[in-house]
Amino acid sequence: MKRVSRKPEESPTRNGGRLEAAVAILIETQARFVSDMDEIRRDFAAVMKVLAEHSRILGEHSRILAEHSRILEALPDVIREKIGFAPGEVPHKRGR
Repeated sequence: MKRVSRKPEESPTRNGGRLEAAVAILIETQARFVSDMDEIRRDFAAVMKVLAEHSRILGEHSRILAEHSRILEALPDVIREKIGFAPGEVPHKRGR
């Protein structure tokens, strides 16, 4: 029997079109992936914005706490001065 030679574009596919279907699915999946990545990037940017704001707030709280610590540390001497004792002088306990 004589073989008939065909051009490559005329030859029937051995896989019955499954390759074309797989490529179509791959393209669709890749498009969905790219879309999902865009959404993830937007979400991540929003999270980073919130994190930056929280970091700013924590920095402000640290500054306030340091100021309050300084005030509380000086408070005993200020109270002693107000009631008539010299700074650093510790009042003696009176016996009953």
